[in-house]
Amino acid sequence: MIFAFIVFAAMAMAALVVDLGFGRMTQLQMQTSADSSALEGLRLRDDLPAAWRPNGVTPPFLPQGLTNDCGPQPATPYDPTNLQWQQWIDCARRFSAGHLTSVTFDDDLNPSNGDQQQFGAGPVAEVTDTIADPSLEAGGIISTASPPVYKPVLQANLGNAAEGDLVSGTYGWNLSYDDATAVVDESQDYSRRDFVPDTAPGTITNTGFLARLRRSPENFGSGSAIASNGPPIPFLFGRGSMIPRISSENGNLSVQSGITVRATAIAAAGQISQRPTGSTTPTTVVGHVLTVGPADTVDGIRGLAPFGVTLTYWQSLNNPANAVQGADSPTVNPTTGVIISNLLPQPGATQNPNTVEAGVTGANQALLTTIGQVFVAGTNDTPLGVAPALYTYVPIYNTIGTTARTIVAFGFVTWSYTPGQLSIKVPWNALQNAPRDRVAVENASGSLLTPLPPQILHAVNSAALVQQVFDANQGLPASLLAPVLVNHFFGPNFQP
Repeated sequence: MIFAFIVFAAMAMAALVVDLGFGRMTQLQMQTSADSSALEGLRLRDDLPAAWRPNGVTPPFLPQGLTNDCGPQPATPYDPTNLQWQQWIDCARRFSAGHLTSVTFDDDLNPSNGDQQQFGAGPVAEVTDTIADPSLEAGGIISTASPPVYKPVLQANLGNAAEGDLVSGTYGWNLSYDDATAVVDESQDYSRRDFVPDTAPGTITNTGFLARLRRSPENFGSGSAIASNGPPIPFLFGRGSMIPRISSENGNLSVQSGITVRATAIAAAGQISQRPTGSTTPTTVVGHVLTVGPADTVDGIRGLAPFGVTLTYWQSLNNPANAVQGADSPTVNPTTGVIISNLLPQPGATQNPNTVEAGVTGANQALLTTIGQVFVAGTNDTPLGVAPALYTYVPIYNTIGTTARTIVAFGFVTWSYTPGQLSIKVPWNALQNAPRDRVAVENASGSLLTPLPPQILHAVNSAALVQQVFDANQGLPASLLAPVLVNHFFGPNFQP
């Protein structure tokens, strides 16, 4: 009798270690894939990789699976702002996000040739040949399936159903779900407290992309183009423990139910709506870019512009006195790389400080450039070279204390160059139809234009007040800003 009790206890301990260990391992593997797929879906939100774009000379290099899922590209000229192209791009990014999950669980990144290493999202086992009473759930033969691991195949979900594997939408407070009756962050119908699916995917600005993997007892239907799931993690040692054989209520843990495992990731950019504690009024958190790498025109990766501009020049581009908002054609000294502007002074100012230096070319754009770094100037206009047909991120610098040309933000611009003259356009004007991923930087840099209120400016000596202001806005630390706050107006909502 003592031995019998010990066996049940030993099985329970083994179930905790082995069965729950399998569940935890599977969840980690699935979460890694979900994270990557969500980022991929957001990366291709507004544009296609260079190899996938038609250029009128050579045909685009499209994977066979892409054309199978999304059909041929629109016959109209390539234009990411065109509705037909937006819908095709939306399908293409879903294909790419799903394909990334498939190659994550493959030994040579080619799912079509098999997988000798049997990479997958956790083990798959089957119980057959039940002996005696089937309700015992402990008298069968456990065997591995073929394949012995779960190979996720994410569905495109072009209709953007909330329960889908891949969902585009807005990351932030979901007012329709987050109410007094909501006790969990995600409901059984996959409504989320922090995500609102788009009603018309591919046609409106969205700030988020969600990817999810599931191993659950759900039934999405054979060949569903919306959602998928693998079998729950089976109990092995748990079958010999005192865990209930069959649950009387749907959703409760039992030997028959196995262990349900889900992994969800949301990649987001731009503005985020949040609900302050105890409030029903949303507050908007402005998106921001901290680090920008080099541009890659071959693969179509937006990156750093080969020049930087001063904070005062960036502010002057949005001067109401300018003939064209957000546009300028400053001159460039070919031998020094210094950019000079003749824009009108800001309202209330008597002169434009940008006639001395509105910006300068960069010395080495191959290095990652981050908020707080010193922008190293070049010595001539060579870095400008040939402008890419892409919007790029331009460093905005200012003098902090005694450190000149400290990068304080990044702006989103398109530019071109002829010897001696630079042409800059900032997509503040919606009629310019700039790609939607300008939103994050545009809002972050646009907030630079808001001066600090007078009561803050006259309280520079109050370190506590300065700290409170910048802590609330996630800005630079007060110890860095307090000595120069009067002379350098970052704005109350600036988030670098």
